[in-house]
Amino acid sequence: MDETMIKTELRPELRGSYDPNADVLHLAVGEPAAVEGTGFAGGIELDYDIKSGMPCAVLVFGYFRNGWPEKTEALSKIISEHLAVSGEGLSATIRGIIGK
Repeated sequence: MDETMIKTELRPELRGSYDPNADVLHLAVGEPAAVEGTGFAGGIELDYDIKSGMPCAVLVFGYFRNGWPEKTEALSKIISEHLAVSGEGLSATIRGIIGK
């Protein structure tokens, strides 16, 4: 999986990648860490750093299968709230990572 590094003044460093074979979008903040996740409808998994308990990543399983391209604003809200990053421009960031 290629990682796209996204940096803005509005949010902490945000790492993102998309695996087209598995149809999985991954967005994370901070340094890579061991995580625990909680799954939700629509293929959403919210991950937490095992050591600190802090939110650190969002995985979206079945990004296309679950219709997220048509709901990027809703997905951006989930991501920005979980990772405590600005939602401004996040939809465009997601589209850039996906490559569409």
